Amino acid sequence: MKNVFIPIFFFLTLPLLAQVRADFTYARFFAPGQGAYVETYFNVDGQSVAYDTLPTGYQARLEATLSFEQDSAIKDFKKYEILGPVLTNPDSFIADFVDVQRFMLPDGDYSLNIALRDLNNTTSKGVMASQPMKVSSSYDALFFSDVLFVQEAHKAKEGDLLVKAGYGMIPYVYDYFPTAVNKLTFYTELYNVKALMGDTGAVVIKYYLRDLARNRTVDGYGAYKRFGAQEVSVLFGTMDISKLPTGNYALEIEAYGKSGELVASQRVSLDRVNDNVQALADVATKSGSFEDWVMNIGSRDSLQHMMMCLIPIAGSEEQMLIMKHRKNPDNNIVRKIIIDFWLDRNPLDPWSDYLAYEKEVQKANAEFSTQNSPGYESDRGFIYLKYGAPNTMVKRENEPSSYPYHIWHYYQHPKRTDARYVFYNTDLVTNDYRLLHSNVIGEVNNPRWQRDLERRNTPFGNVDDEAADPHFGGWSEDLFNMPR
Repeated sequence: MKNVFIPIFFFLTLPLLAQVRADFTYARFFAPGQGAYVETYFNVDGQSVAYDTLPTGYQARLEATLSFEQDSAIKDFKKYEILGPVLTNPDSFIADFVDVQRFMLPDGDYSLNIALRDLNNTTSKGVMASQPMKVSSSYDALFFSDVLFVQEAHKAKEGDLLVKAGYGMIPYVYDYFPTAVNKLTFYTELYNVKALMGDTGAVVIKYYLRDLARNRTVDGYGAYKRFGAQEVSVLFGTMDISKLPTGNYALEIEAYGKSGELVASQRVSLDRVNDNVQALADVATKSGSFEDWVMNIGSRDSLQHMMMCLIPIAGSEEQMLIMKHRKNPDNNIVRKIIIDFWLDRNPLDPWSDYLAYEKEVQKANAEFSTQNSPGYESDRGFIYLKYGAPNTMVKRENEPSSYPYHIWHYYQHPKRTDARYVFYNTDLVTNDYRLLHSNVIGEVNNPRWQRDLERRNTPFGNVDDEAADPHFGGWSEDLFNMPR
């Protein structure tokens, strides 16, 4: 079973009202004798929704719709309400709240369709998203479920929304672990040990963290556990990550049989940002040459990452070479591109330049990644890596008639002074802010950028009119001309 961990971020902009924010993911499991099932998890930002007055207090009320579509037919569907906790007074601390649902589904390819609407806000039109998903299971092989990250776990008690293996859990719906999060807790299941190995069957499950940038395991993060003959072997693990440096990692889980053979594996990637620990420079080895280190990297994914993130700072010929070999199965060619790139820039100490740039790539991934692409491939990530952080950055997420937008301002820029960039988000549900306009030569220059920015509520207009219509709460022209 291939793991897919997909946070879907809903950003619903409401005129003059709070912004509804909810995060979503799912995990696929298997019940022997019954079949595969999918669990869905919403985490709703309690401060972003409206509250209705009840006789006993105040409560949020959302309408969620989840459907699984296959070949244009709805195979399963649920429309239901998500109720927040009852608050005793309007000044109570407003915490996030969670929703969990379960769907039994036959194996196959699906489109998971999601809709969410605030029922206490009559002006809300709701938000929608869709995500392809594959369900697969087997009685003839050992396999793992998806990995579920867990925010909190305790002995199960009445009223718990999610109970597994005797524990009540609150799912952690992100693959991003910021400085404030000091533990990585996860849950997964291994299936069919008893059915395929008999009553005396046994496996050893190993889990550990792998540093993706350097393609090596991280010492001190992992453990082993032995399991006897069970239909469902439950692995519930936790790690102290308070000293784990900033970086891109994978949690790797492997099951081994009695003879030491690998019988099943699972993997999920995660991003760690830790301001309390100096990151790469302290943990990366500089023993041996940079060339030898790159040549010993065996992971094709890691090599592709190391090559593709060079595009923002590569010359035109280097960019053409990188794009030519983007899908090249020959790892040696990719290794040579990486080695030549850094040796050309610093033949005496390529390590220093590589490590400094990798830090910036990690920052771009943490800030600008979307559910479909890493941050260095986004428009904002490209500009950030090419020119560095802007001197000022204005974020406007909820102007009444505009799409969410950001304006970046550089006092000094390689191509001009007083450089400005406008990025905007037209789908409202992802972190994908595209470049709309810039005053830098060679970048996107759109004389109609203000009108295009305000098409969220006014999609029609004179195609020859460059100026935007004046509207209440519109600040884009002022913020562009006089950056803060």
